[in-house]
Amino acid sequence: MDKGDNDPKRFFTYLIASLRTVREDFGREVSNLTESPQLPSPEIIATLLLNQLISNGSPSILVLDDYHVITNDYLHRTLEFMIDNCPPLFHIIIISRLDPPLSLAKWRVKYHLTEIRIDDLRFSDQEVDTFFLRLCSLL
Repeated sequence: MDKGDNDPKRFFTYLIASLRTVREDFGREVSNLTESPQLPSPEIIATLLLNQLISNGSPSILVLDDYHVITNDYLHRTLEFMIDNCPPLFHIIIISRLDPPLSLAKWRVKYHLTEIRIDDLRFSDQEVDTFFLRLCSLL
């Protein structure tokens, strides 16, 4: 994502294009709504997207990379509604340098959130030693 994706029309155009890899006719209703001069509520957009995901019936994952550049409250509310009402076969992965302004605490309490932080990605000294020992033994 980049700062231009704060425009809801652009955001939903890309979102729908990515979800069309799962289902060819995905998001036609949402595309029509984003063309109108005034956007409907985030709940309406999210409900339309979720209903299509449910009717698809196959497991899907949506990855939103660099989400920290999104500052549009309308998009945050849409995504939050989608996460709160997500069908079991659909998962959303948010990659961000900052905590997004979403209901993280609520999702933590309900165990609906898995977080991977910088400390989870770092090697310990022992892991570094093991890695280089194994690498050197392959040479």
